[in-house]
Amino acid sequence: HVGLNDIVRRLNEMNIPTPSHYKRSTGELTNERLIGSGKWQTRTVAKILSSEVYTGDLVQGRTKVVDHRQVPADGENLITVHGTHEPIISHEIFDTVQAYRQEIRTQSRSKEKQSYTPNLFKGKVFCAHCGKNLHRQRPKRKNGPDVYVFYCLTNSRIARKYCAGVMIKETALMETV
Repeated sequence: HVGLNDIVRRLNEMNIPTPSHYKRSTGELTNERLIGSGKWQTRTVAKILSSEVYTGDLVQGRTKVVDHRQVPADGENLITVHGTHEPIISHEIFDTVQAYRQEIRTQSRSKEKQSYTPNLFKGKVFCAHCGKNLHRQRPKRKNGPDVYVFYCLTNSRIARKYCAGVMIKETALMETV
């Protein structure tokens, strides 16, 4: 089983165009504001993995308009038409992927969560090499107080060795500021 980060990194390393860049290359998408960075992201892969359209089915009614705004609709509004186009994957593979993703969600939700302290630097610290936001993480520790670390996600999300990378403890960052 491969996680979303690994899938994203592999797609970026293989220079597979993102959906928006592919649509731009075919002329289907022309608005530059809708193009994106050209790098795959975990939310894009997650959306693709959960889309039944790749099984050859067409599903409509996921959203509805309320007070002139598009909002998610409940499952009762779904209209599914099977076999509207040639499938890319089988229903069995799709169902297996959905079951696995649900199992991971259930495991994640069942783990005891420790609350985080407020992130004073959210959206304010960036990698000196690639310019991306630094991610705040609290590594699991057996003893002692929590230690927060800021680091660059680029090598795990875009491509290995894409960025020299940055890592700094929050305490060191506080002292510097």
